[in-house]
Amino acid sequence: MNIKLTTTLTLLLTACTPRVIYQKVYIPTKCNIIKPERPPKSLHFIDYLKELLIYTERLEKDLEFCTKEIKPTPTNPAQVAQ
Repeated sequence: MNIKLTTTLTLLLTACTPRVIYQKVYIPTKCNIIKPERPPKSLHFIDYLKELLIYTERLEKDLEFCTKEIKPTPTNPAQVAQ
């Protein structure tokens, strides 16, 4: 009987133990990028769409530059050996 009680309590209490959960943490960083000027709506429709696509592509590249992960630079084995 004592073994059953001990086993039951052990199972119940170990179910409540905290689990380690790893999550990505995003840290806000300041990015010094100048916002490109949006194309004027007074352009012809096709020209406006073309300029707008260029504008959004430029914005995406700027934001990608700000948000890309910094990868560690690989060490050159030849330089380390010297």
